[in-house]
Amino acid sequence: MNLAIFEPDIPQNTGAMVRICSCFDVNIDIIHPDYVHKQSDQIIRIPMNSSARSLNVAVSSAIVISEANRQLKLF
Repeated sequence: MNLAIFEPDIPQNTGAMVRICSCFDVNIDIIHPDYVHKQSDQIIRIPMNSSARSLNVAVSSAIVISEANRQLKLF
């Protein structure tokens, strides 16, 4: 499993995602203007309260990696 992040703009979030991937033994791909995201087969959405503003991108990556591990029974 790989986590791909497209054009990260906040170094602290990128660092947090690198640590998250390390903890889950997941590879990380940092994608810059190679517009790979337009060719993606799947889009993952995290359901949340409609009145909430947003989740931090690093927190979101941890949720997605954890759920993928649960569904694939990797842990």
